[in-house]
Amino acid sequence: MTHRLECRVEPKMVVLYPILIRQHDALVEDLLDRAELATTGRIARPSRWPLSVRIANSAELRVARWRGKLPPPDPASGALVGRHARVAAIAVPAVMLAIAALHAAWALGSPWPAGSEPELAEHVLSQGERQQLDGGLPPAPVTWAVALALLAAAAIVRAAATGPRSRALRRAAWGVAAVFVARGVVYIPSDLIGGLDDAYQRFDLAIYSPLCLALGAGTAVVARRASAASRLMPAGPTDRAASPVISQGHGP
Repeated sequence: MTHRLECRVEPKMVVLYPILIRQHDALVEDLLDRAELATTGRIARPSRWPLSVRIANSAELRVARWRGKLPPPDPASGALVGRHARVAAIAVPAVMLAIAALHAAWALGSPWPAGSEPELAEHVLSQGERQQLDGGLPPAPVTWAVALALLAAAAIVRAAATGPRSRALRRAAWGVAAVFVARGVVYIPSDLIGGLDDAYQRFDLAIYSPLCLALGAGTAVVARRASAASRLMPAGPTDRAASPVISQGHGP
């Protein structure tokens, strides 16, 4: 593979060089990524555009769309899903980490946000579970296991959004989404059948089940985005392949 750069040295290049050299380097890195993908079937360390190139690319795309030279982004094409995935990639792991920290506090003996352990049990355990535990909380190892499972789920979601495009990782993210959605769906009918007489049923219907459904949906958005990205060329910011900044004026 041969790369040749031809240009004329002019006074204006003194000003343009710091900008153009970064665009040029980003183009070369993209070409090398594609060459690595074509020869090895994978990219060990995908390149990432410098901040200045990403800003320039985004600005030129917006100007081109404003002037009518490019169509506006179509939500059906996945741009909307991309924005949702970026939000979910941050919000979902953050909420999971917060819930994991809460379980860790319970495992260490804190009843927060309740005033006592029996009061906490009334709000986080069903009536049948409280009867089995004599009105107390589950043993600390069980609570620690839940906290660790939440930590693992948060790590999977975050890695699926930002890490290597591994099929196993995508499947794990879909599995996390399925678990949370199933948890939210299964408990709602039992809450309604129970008549909402128990404090736990009211909290579950108002908070726990909707939160599980939201976490499951957010994880599914991230997993879907990761699955779509795995079918594309090497990693890069949105609209990378169609970038007017990178694709023009660089010679052969």
